[in-house]
Amino acid sequence: MNKNIKVLILGANGIFGNYLLKRLQTLNFTNITTVKRGDKFIKIDNFNYECDCNSFDHLNNLFEKKYDVVIDLLVTRNKKPIIEIRDEETSMKDISRISHLMTKLTYVNKYIFISSVSVYFGELTRVTSADLIFKKILEFIMSNKSSELFSFYDPSLEGYENSTIDPKRHNNKNLRLNGWTKYISENIIQLYCGEKKINYLIIRPYRIVYDI
Repeated sequence: MNKNIKVLILGANGIFGNYLLKRLQTLNFTNITTVKRGDKFIKIDNFNYECDCNSFDHLNNLFEKKYDVVIDLLVTRNKKPIIEIRDEETSMKDISRISHLMTKLTYVNKYIFISSVSVYFGELTRVTSADLIFKKILEFIMSNKSSELFSFYDPSLEGYENSTIDPKRHNNKNLRLNGWTKYISENIIQLYCGEKKINYLIIRPYRIVYDI
């Protein structure tokens, strides 16, 4: 297992990002670069940055370094005091960011995107274990498998795999916009990475729960 591969985690300051970082560090991965949300591009040290990943200039600066693996956990949310978590503008920012980010993957071998089960229409109240997501990410990082789209479920969720992808039917606006944004992003990723022969993994978790 090559634990010196160059890993970039976008959104490392989120709950799952922090969890993922600690798990990789526990396994002695030594070359991890993290990015936390910030209004200005700040290089904290050689492995930690703050920036606005919706800024093309910030992304360009970030990718002056080369990475083997990019793990994308980012999602744009409205800042307080705006009540709506997500609106049309945040959706457009996410889609625009994904489109630009794809063009920065020239030297990247593997790209991992955390999508959402909200791309489906139906009862979405179940949960996904953070540990299982981590194991799927680790397996993908260390494997030589070809590109594959994973719809990720806990073993207890068998029987839900054939749900319809139709985010526009969600009554809840936040769920609807999140589903649309993630699904459009998935298609951009599959198009670009497929054409450029970049291995990619897309995971669609339910609400993530932490059991360790």
